Amino acid sequence: MYRILLLISTSGLLLGGCVGGPNMTADSDEDGLLDAFEMVIGSDPLSADTDGDGHDDGDEYGAFFDPMDEGDFPYAGDYPRQALPTDGIASTGYEIGEVSHNWSAEDQFGEEIELHKFYGNVIVVELAADW
Repeated sequence: MYRILLLISTSGLLLGGCVGGPNMTADSDEDGLLDAFEMVIGSDPLSADTDGDGHDDGDEYGAFFDPMDEGDFPYAGDYPRQALPTDGIASTGYEIGEVSHNWSAEDQFGEEIELHKFYGNVIVVELAADW
């Protein structure tokens, strides 16, 4: 038997579609994602932390991070994030109106962060030099 599976969070509709299976409401690993939904997105319904990065799959997915990528996880500084484009972010240059190339730096928490992971957010970058 097939049923319609709709998961809704505070950020809106996460998934709509047909999913088959005997138990549509199970969350075997208690990570906040239903087993049927984890099978659809490719994470492990029997492991709360599929990629082993120390963050539950439900927390990662709900904040637009990839629960199957150990390098992509909610940031210690709790910056909000929007969904990244599936086709990536195209860098166009450094002039006004262009999209900067992706670069990384260490933040105040000792975390290495990448510019493109702030997609969709207004950010302020302070650059300084000692002469």
